[in-house]
Amino acid sequence: MAKKRKTWKVEPDDTREIGKRLQRIRNEKGLSQQETADRTGLTARLVSDYERGRIRIHGELLVRFCTALECEPSEILGMKPKKEKISPSLLRLMKRIEGLPSSDRKALITVIEKFLRGAKS
Repeated sequence: MAKKRKTWKVEPDDTREIGKRLQRIRNEKGLSQQETADRTGLTARLVSDYERGRIRIHGELLVRFCTALECEPSEILGMKPKKEKISPSLLRLMKRIEGLPSSDRKALITVIEKFLRGAKS
């Protein structure tokens, strides 16, 4: 018996959401569908179909849209960048340092940088 291959199904809602983000980004850049079509090598009708979620965007087209709209794929796909966690104690220290007079802050940063350079050795 042959193994079933796993397939990833893109729900219609996902396709519509990607289309909405695509349209939002295009509008933010002040581009018309025709201008976007010219930049991607598509027709305005196809750009409209992608924006309405009627067609799923494949990898090559995602790259074309990103190039045309000068954005990152994660922005179109709706992926949120992973946030780095900063410890609460470090965050409190950083806030205290920000409150220092400029000359004290610069001196402290210089000391910290020298310490870190020495610690790496």
